[in-house]
Amino acid sequence: MDKALIGPLVETGVDIKYMTAQGVYYANTPKMPALRTADSTAMMILQALRGSSECKADARAGKWFDPSKPPAKDARCSTLGIVGMGNIGKLVSGHMQHFGMKVVYYNRNRLPLNEENGVEFVSFEELLVHSDVISLHCPLNEGTRHLFNKQVFNRMKDDMIIVNMSRGAVIDEGALVWKRTELRMWLKVLRAALDVYEFEPKIHPGLIASPRTTLLPHAAVAHETFEKDQQMEILLNLETFIRTGQPLNAVNET
Repeated sequence: MDKALIGPLVETGVDIKYMTAQGVYYANTPKMPALRTADSTAMMILQALRGSSECKADARAGKWFDPSKPPAKDARCSTLGIVGMGNIGKLVSGHMQHFGMKVVYYNRNRLPLNEENGVEFVSFEELLVHSDVISLHCPLNEGTRHLFNKQVFNRMKDDMIIVNMSRGAVIDEGALVWKRTELRMWLKVLRAALDVYEFEPKIHPGLIASPRTTLLPHAAVAHETFEKDQQMEILLNLETFIRTGQPLNAVNET
């Protein structure tokens, strides 16, 4: 290829196959969003483990600590299951191991051993039954749409926590809310922490109403230096293309 087009992280609407056929590289900027998203994910996991959204709501309402509510979970006694071990998943794994969490992961392909860094590759079913917290970092496609549905929730460990920082439709929100509002509402999902939603910007009313949800308005990458750092990553793609004939982060690398 002898041409390069530098684009943002999202490839929506870009015909990459056509561009490849025309000898055009399409490059994105994965590093800067990955760093911010991983930091936000670690924050959300800790908030959900601690039940901080419930405590904050009580404090704002003038209520004191209520020992009858589900207690905070100890990260050092908990297993984190990561679905999708790409750039973000790897960073999240490193963050949460610092807090003492055991980490397992499910990915389309197992990572090379030198990239696993102390985490264990497991099947999807093993991840469901062993994880106290499940954090989603997979793309949205035909295979992952509603990957987490009513049947999958039923196979999970009791009182688990689910965190979604990937794409909203990876979770069937109706199934998640159903499990959270039926008679035994806390049998499976104890708490949820979400930055993305199935029909965003609309957020399911059941998620808003629940005191055990930590919600962000698709703001995981929002950061004072994000725009500048992303521009620098774009320029690095261009510089690398000029020097080597191929951008640093080519989506259609062959």
